[in-house]
Amino acid sequence: ALDLGGLPWWVYSPLYALAYAAGGWEPAREGLRALRGRSLDVDLLMIVAALGAAAIGQVLDGALLIVIFATSGALEALAAARTADSVRGLLDLAPTTATRVTRNGEETVPTSELAVGDVLLIRPGERIGADGRVLDGASEADQATITGEPLPVPKRPGDEVFAGTLNGTGALRVRVERDPADSVIARIVTLVEEASRTKAPTQLFIEKIEQRYAVGIVVATL
Repeated sequence: ALDLGGLPWWVYSPLYALAYAAGGWEPAREGLRALRGRSLDVDLLMIVAALGAAAIGQVLDGALLIVIFATSGALEALAAARTADSVRGLLDLAPTTATRVTRNGEETVPTSELAVGDVLLIRPGERIGADGRVLDGASEADQATITGEPLPVPKRPGDEVFAGTLNGTGALRVRVERDPADSVIARIVTLVEEASRTKAPTQLFIEKIEQRYAVGIVVATL
């Protein structure tokens, strides 16, 4: 805006320099890293295009190119960060300890040490430590994070319960039926992580032609 307003160059030039440096340092680093591996990608192509625009006096065009490229990268990073936060949120639902019932009474143990066949005591208001089946007691469980059900589900002897869900007002005795590493919530986390690493067909196609496209543009420009 300062440039288009006709102000002296020394007023807006520092802002151009800041835009080039702030938005271009990371693509430049990635582009040079690819170049050292004898590969030419769009990161380096974008930097060369921006510097080339500046070299012929089109500093505004180069700055806009960098801003658009940096914004797209920031949005991609934001989406990845939200996915990671969601995964961490799921992991936080699972309690780290559980009350195991033994012949000698009760003991508090890490949930990672639970085994199939262990009997757990789930007190009112506690999160269930492992997938299992109710042996004794009556209560209700908030399973919204696992099944999406908006209301607590009544639990009676014989009913299945899931790790990470919240017990209601009654105490339950639960027999562990799955290893904690194979619980429903653990499998959900695994599926989310796999989905976040899976690339869409469009992305795979773009990556396939990216280097050829960059080389072609450089050759055509020369």
